[in-house]
Amino acid sequence: MSVLSAMHIDRVSRLPCVACKVLLGIETRPVEIHHIESNRHAFSDFLVLSLCWEHHQGYTGVHGRHRLGFEKLHGVTQMQLLGVVISMLLADRQSLVGG
Repeated sequence: MSVLSAMHIDRVSRLPCVACKVLLGIETRPVEIHHIESNRHAFSDFLVLSLCWEHHQGYTGVHGRHRLGFEKLHGVTQMQLLGVVISMLLADRQSLVGG
């Protein structure tokens, strides 16, 4: 893991569960890091979601239902959730720099 990917994972791990935020409108913590690609490569650590235990490993989670089952149950794809994670990181960065 590179220094940059470790920094990215640290920032994502500070976010609330992205699924709870999108699906339920609540901020749930703590979170676990979920890699959206099972075939790991040099940039896999940048393709991660912040998920609570239930949405990660629980019965309704991405590992409990597997990817397609999770996406069908919740009506949202992992790529859509990744977009929300990116927007949350950018919003957090803007608040840090005062923009």
